Amino acid sequence: MRLYGTPLPPLYPLENISTPILLFYSKGDYLATESDAETLVKWLPNVRALEKISLDEFNHVDFLWGLDSYKVLYKKLISYMEQYRY
Repeated sequence: MRLYGTPLPPLYPLENISTPILLFYSKGDYLATESDAETLVKWLPNVRALEKISLDEFNHVDFLWGLDSYKVLYKKLISYMEQYRY
C-alpha cells in the first residue's frame, strides 16, 4: 500500500520483454498450468517455444529437482540455449 497506493502492484508490461523466451509446462504442475502458459504466450512477444513435458507426473518442484529433469527438460533446454549464444 505504501509503495503503490493500492493493495496490488501494477501489472508488469510483459509486452516490453524482448529476450527470447522458452516456456515449458507439465500436466502435473498445479502451480503453473497449461492454461497459464498459454496465457503467457499471448502476452510475451518473443516466445520461441511452448512445450509440454512428456511426463504427466512432472510437477513444479521437478523443474529444479526432478530425477528425470535432465532427460525430459534440461537436455532440450540446453539445445535451445545453444541457438541463442552470442
